Amino acid sequence: MALSVSEIAAWWGASVATIVLVWDVFKWISNGPKLSMLLSPNMQVLGDPSREGKTWVSITISNTGSRPTTLKGVGIEFYDSFAQRLLGKPSHAALFPNPNDNLPLPRVIQPGDEWTGLIPQERVDKDLSLQKMAHEGHLMVWASQSHSKRSKRLRLVIERGGNNEP
Repeated sequence: MALSVSEIAAWWGASVATIVLVWDVFKWISNGPKLSMLLSPNMQVLGDPSREGKTWVSITISNTGSRPTTLKGVGIEFYDSFAQRLLGKPSHAALFPNPNDNLPLPRVIQPGDEWTGLIPQERVDKDLSLQKMAHEGHLMVWASQSHSKRSKRLRLVIERGGNNEP
C-alpha cells in the first residue's frame, strides 16, 4: 500500500517535531551552572608568612556551565566505611569558613570563572589530620552552591609516603 502525499507530510512533520522536542529537552537539561572541583593535597605556600611552614589542600572550583552560581561554603565529611558513605552518615564533619582571604565566601562564580581556596591538611591544635582520615576511611570535600540543594562532592585522596606520612 503506497502512502499518499498528505501521509508522507504527516510522518515528516511528526518526525521533525519529535527531534525538536528531544533537542529542547537536551538544551534544558544541559543549561545552567556546572561546577567542577580539583583537589591538590600536600601543597606548600611561599610568600605568605602566615601560611608558610604548613601543609595545605588546595581546592579549585570552576563553573563550566552557562549561568552564574554562588559558592556558599566549603567543608569535609569523613565516613568510616563505604556503607556509612552510601547512607550519608558521616562520623565527622567540618566547615571551613574562610578558605581564601582575598575571595571570601559566599562568592558568585560566573561561567568560565574559577575560585581557589586552601584548607589545612593538619591541625595539631584541633587534633585534625586530613591525611590520616583519607587513609583510614572515605574523606569527602564538599562545596555548597546556590543553584542546587546537593553539594558538589569529591573524595580527597592523599598518597602515602613523602614527608607527610603519619
